[in-house]
Amino acid sequence: MTPKVRWVLAGVVLTALVVFVLVKARGGGPGVENVLRPADLPPSDPSRIPQVLRITPNVLDFGEVVLGQQKTLTVAVENKGKKPVTVYKVVFTCPCLGGAMEKPVVPPGQVVNLNISFTGLPGKRSYHTTAGVITDEEGPSRYDITVDGHIQQDFILEPETVVFGKLQKDGTASVDSVVRRRDGGPFTIKEIKSPRAEFTFASRPETPGSTSAYRITTTARALRPGVLTENATVVTGEFSADVSPVLTLSLEVEGDFSCTPPIALATVGADGRLGPLETTVRHKNGAKVSVQGVVEGQERKVEYEAQLQADGSAKVSIRFKSDFPSGAPFGEFLITVDGQPEPLHLPYRLEAVVKAPSRP
Repeated sequence: MTPKVRWVLAGVVLTALVVFVLVKARGGGPGVENVLRPADLPPSDPSRIPQVLRITPNVLDFGEVVLGQQKTLTVAVENKGKKPVTVYKVVFTCPCLGGAMEKPVVPPGQVVNLNISFTGLPGKRSYHTTAGVITDEEGPSRYDITVDGHIQQDFILEPETVVFGKLQKDGTASVDSVVRRRDGGPFTIKEIKSPRAEFTFASRPETPGSTSAYRITTTARALRPGVLTENATVVTGEFSADVSPVLTLSLEVEGDFSCTPPIALATVGADGRLGPLETTVRHKNGAKVSVQGVVEGQERKVEYEAQLQADGSAKVSIRFKSDFPSGAPFGEFLITVDGQPEPLHLPYRLEAVVKAPSRP
């Protein structure tokens, strides 16, 4: 076998390996439904992952939608590239949304419509959410469409989203909301229900002697570190539970530890191996950090190394035990630290694939 033939065969094998890695990274074959990422992760970075689709418009405003009715708007998905792009799935972060691509593959230079429907559900008055278009571009790749809509409820709740901001552990904060019937009629509040012990409620008539509006005071207590978003249902005496107004409660409790960077990134090399995902865990007062364990949120097998730094922080390096994690390459690690009752949540994501250099 001549040296030239050996180089050609080696190039074919290497190309096949890279294609295999790309297919696995994109979730090809069975399990393609798993090409999702947690809601708190940002969209793909076009500077690292080339994206060729143009979505017009990328902001949808459904305006006012009557309770129980549905409205549909269309988005044009144009392929500006030279190769077909497959849309694996359109994911929605709200039960009020639905829809699908008219065709799963967008040929180069062509446009395929994406139809998105907004349904007027009972509970919240306003929605500000997203629809994510997951494609087979390197990464995999995600395009986010911002969606706004308002539902004509029987009740008006202002504000319906109560944001407490950041609190120190064991701290408290209170925020007021006002609820009234849309038609201005009288009603009574039986109870305000929330599944979380962090929130308590008190209500009183907005105007003494009147039952057409109530002021609700929601008090939050920071029981444990982390970010908490929860709903509370305002149950009335005159209406069924399925049309009860709903408060959305948002609370962030500062802990003693933090991760830098807050999202771990890694790349897949031309050999198909996933590089390490790294972060540094610090105590807010500079105390020595002792990492007790690291697990992956979907129970993928990992191994880790924690190195104590001169400033007391711990540099954590995490690797998957397999060459490539099964399913979608996005998720989070749970890092157990001595002195922290709850594990630290570290999201991770896969960056662009590093392709093998071409041989002359």
